[in-house]
Amino acid sequence: MALNCSKFGLVLTWLSLDKRSLALLRICLSVGILVDIIVRGLYFRAHYTSAGLLPLADFLGATEAGRQKWSAFFISDHPSIVACLFILYFLSALFLACGYKTRYAGWLCWLMAVSIYRRNPLVADAGDLYLCALLLWGNFLPWGERFGLDSPTSEDDDKVLSVPAFCYLTQIAIVYWFSAVLRVGKEWQVDFSALYYALHLDPLTLPTAPYLLALGSPFLKTFTFLTLFFEMVGPVLLFLPGQRLRLLCVTAIVLFHGGILATIHIPVFAVLGAIAPLGLLPSLFWELKPGIRLSGVLSKASRYRSEAPSGLDSGLVPTWLRTVYYQALPVLFLLVIILHLRAGIASRRPSTPVSYLAEIFSLDQRWGMFSPHPVDLTGWETARAQLASGKVVDLMDGEEYSVEPDAIKHRTGWLNNRWRLFHQAVSTYRRSDAIALYLEYLVERWNSAHPQDPVVVAEYRYHPRGTDRHYLLSEQWTEVLSVYRSPR
Repeated sequence: MALNCSKFGLVLTWLSLDKRSLALLRICLSVGILVDIIVRGLYFRAHYTSAGLLPLADFLGATEAGRQKWSAFFISDHPSIVACLFILYFLSALFLACGYKTRYAGWLCWLMAVSIYRRNPLVADAGDLYLCALLLWGNFLPWGERFGLDSPTSEDDDKVLSVPAFCYLTQIAIVYWFSAVLRVGKEWQVDFSALYYALHLDPLTLPTAPYLLALGSPFLKTFTFLTLFFEMVGPVLLFLPGQRLRLLCVTAIVLFHGGILATIHIPVFAVLGAIAPLGLLPSLFWELKPGIRLSGVLSKASRYRSEAPSGLDSGLVPTWLRTVYYQALPVLFLLVIILHLRAGIASRRPSTPVSYLAEIFSLDQRWGMFSPHPVDLTGWETARAQLASGKVVDLMDGEEYSVEPDAIKHRTGWLNNRWRLFHQAVSTYRRSDAIALYLEYLVERWNSAHPQDPVVVAEYRYHPRGTDRHYLLSEQWTEVLSVYRSPR
């Protein structure tokens, strides 16, 4: 429900959003979800079913699962049920992209996004939590009133000034502010070496990393300082009057995440970070040539319009309930996020009066990647297995065993990003329970494909390597994190 601007004066008008920008956010976010579902679907049996590396019974029996309050994927891990849930998620994202039954499709997308995130957190990262937050705020906003199949035929003013609009704007800002607050290590604030260490993390580096490292220490220090400066000062521009400042800030955020996407392999967070501020594009953007052309393309794609309201916008819902929905709930959710983030400065898993609500609605945010400092330890994993024939292979790729870094190339591509997240989670944090299940899964996969030459003994090995301060790599070593022995 829009706020009455006359009560607050013109001082708040610059905080308004544009319905066309919100529709652009809806479409880009939906397309991103559709791509992610397809990528997840390539390995859905391994990651989400009873035939995979983390069966539901084992997951729910683990202590970590106690923090996952609910999930649609807790119904069953039978492959057919999981496939149906994936199809439901895909259809809801498709409807949201087309602007058809937007309110229902949006909330269903949020429910499925939270559910799939909670089913296997080991293949998720901060980008998945950001997706849940963006879907939450979008469902309180009129992002279905433009460029949608059921958008109203009589278009009113494009501006939106509401409590949810302010909450969404604040959400974008606090991602960077709280990230900067956590960067207290000397790598960020003393010697500015954070980017140097980040570009030495083998699982995260892209082919551009060696070229950036070749530019030398002054370049890397400058960009480390600029990153911290941007996170502290950049979002302030979102709250200042002036459409040009807003457009400049949105452009800077998009370019910032484009730079991350080109240098560090965290595609989910980098892409969502670039999509998130699109809903903040001012009306000025739609008056420029790129905005006019984009508006024309999106308008042609939504020729069918319906005047029938739906959901909480209909006259069937009492006014007091619409007021609670549009104003009280967003304020409550924003306060929970901020209080949880504030407590998270001192503890990774804070326990506060709002922690339960934060976990129920997936508002337990913590934007602390490379904080308080980037790790100065990198490494890769192998699964050494001795077969009945005496041959030694790596169960991850089925090839002859080798401890060289090339052994991880098969899971550094875009399509294998979820596998990379899993390996990083179980190895870096020494998740022994998950590693044992994963090693057993690798053995069963090999034995099913090669019944004539089964595994006799297998070891899950981690090969860490420190990054020296003088731009040299220190000596590497090997840790055996789990062992499997054939019962035969």
